[in-house]
Amino acid sequence: MKPMGLRLMSELMLKHHLKDLLLQPRKLVLLRMEYK
Repeated sequence: MKPMGLRLMSELMLKHHLKDLLLQPRKLVLLRMEYK
């Protein structure tokens, strides 16, 4: 793999990870609401 490709992949992974981190609190809140 070329270095550029690797960099692109890692950047995509980071963005995906950040989205997950942003969505997780909402999921936790929804879970709490359901289990009450």
